[in-house]
Amino acid sequence: MSETPSPSGEEDELAKLVVELMEEIGLKAEILEWKGTQNILLNCEAPFWIITHLDTVEGISKFRVEGNRAFGTGVCDAKASIVAILLALRSIGDERNLNFGVALLSDEEEEGRGAELIAREFSSRKCLVMEPTSLRICRRNFGSLTLKARFEGITAHASMPEVGENPIEEALNFLLSLRKRLRAREIKLVPMEFSSNKENYRLPREAQIEVELVLPPEENPKILFEEISREFSRDRVSITGEDCTHGFKSRESHMYLERALERSGLEIRYWEMPSTTDANFLWERGWDPVVWGPGFLGDCHTPRESVSIVEIDEASKVLFNLNSIVSEIRFSRE
Repeated sequence: MSETPSPSGEEDELAKLVVELMEEIGLKAEILEWKGTQNILLNCEAPFWIITHLDTVEGISKFRVEGNRAFGTGVCDAKASIVAILLALRSIGDERNLNFGVALLSDEEEEGRGAELIAREFSSRKCLVMEPTSLRICRRNFGSLTLKARFEGITAHASMPEVGENPIEEALNFLLSLRKRLRAREIKLVPMEFSSNKENYRLPREAQIEVELVLPPEENPKILFEEISREFSRDRVSITGEDCTHGFKSRESHMYLERALERSGLEIRYWEMPSTTDANFLWERGWDPVVWGPGFLGDCHTPRESVSIVEIDEASKVLFNLNSIVSEIRFSRE
């Protein structure tokens, strides 16, 4: 599976493979196409779903296995979760014993069109969204806000910067001031891109910077952008906000996962998910997600990406027990 590339927008081959593997188990999956994406759905009427994504970032490293670890782009984010789901489905066996729904979505790494599809086609419900958390339960999940700031300078001979205004210095001062302002609010500031024009040994005319803000659930990204814009926008400085995603807290779904971990004999550990996922989009539309899965997020999207095969096996056992727990609970639709 990890040898089948599936960067965002090119998930079709992997989707076909996963459907074939489900058919070998004896399960008939439904494929829903939406805005050029293919999304695999199983047991859609269930009140509790297991969700993860088929797509990966563009390939950085090739698949390989060393000892009890698998390496390569996408092995952790999130093909390990797909394998865990398939192993659990094989253990569950007969479709009549399947109590949760399954959704394997496309385009999570880009625009989230798969999550958009299921939010559009299905009523809200409880769900487990599988992402790399090192098998730690993420009831608390962060949001994000992308800032793009443009600084216009006053050009001058580079040996006499005092007669002009250097937009690079303005951009750096903006970064430092913003970081200081946000530090007490548990907001991470991550510079992602910087550019300016260097010409003829003179101060550049302008500089641009893109910054990602990682926001705790208590922060409203739209209100935060308004605050930043009021404080930092001025002549020759323009700031725009994009990709406003609200953080959230799981309401009840985490409790079923806790029981499944306990029944599996695994330690119940907690974490806070710093990255936005399909879970954020679903929460905004009334679903009740909890985020959890095998693998270490910090190495994802890098040449170091890897996952423990033991963790995948443990995750599959938790899903198997979660299937039994779901059958014991009477759910009310949101």
